[in-house]
Amino acid sequence: YKNQCQPVIPDNRQGQNQTPNQNVPPVNAIAIAFFVKQDPSSTQWAKTVQVGADGTAYFMISVANTSNQQIENTKVSANIPAEITSLGNVQLNGIAISGDIVTGIDIGSLPPGNAKAVIFEGKAESIGVSAEKQATARAENGAISQTDFVTINLVAGQSQLTASVSAPDSTSGFMGFLKRWYLWIL
Repeated sequence: YKNQCQPVIPDNRQGQNQTPNQNVPPVNAIAIAFFVKQDPSSTQWAKTVQVGADGTAYFMISVANTSNQQIENTKVSANIPAEITSLGNVQLNGIAISGDIVTGIDIGSLPPGNAKAVIFEGKAESIGVSAEKQATARAENGAISQTDFVTINLVAGQSQLTASVSAPDSTSGFMGFLKRWYLWIL
């Protein structure tokens, strides 16, 4: 996704939290936008995605410095639903970096009027019940904290990665599964 991670300089929308502190840049210094998509080759990022079991979601957090001062040590993190496991594969402006997006990643310095994009992957595990969940991204610098969210529609049922095994109708249950598995290994 190297060519698809253009940072977005977000506006200050409702739902974002800010906490001022005299020792940090002005209150409006950090803006954040959180997006998601299902297709890694798509250039379209959205605020909502539908994911089934074994499906992958790609997330982008864009953080912008809206002040006239350089900002140092901004930490970016994401809280994703329990049904989705972070696969890592974290990129900062298209370059792979190490770190855990759930615990937070320091994106370094951010000059005035500039933005950085953090992209990471998540994979849905088994989904027992269809549900609408939210994933939340947070950017923090000192006492300033901004959040944004995306909606994930989890779809229960058959996984997105399917395989079929042919077996006679008379073979069923656990023994049938065991026989097919044994034959597959051979």
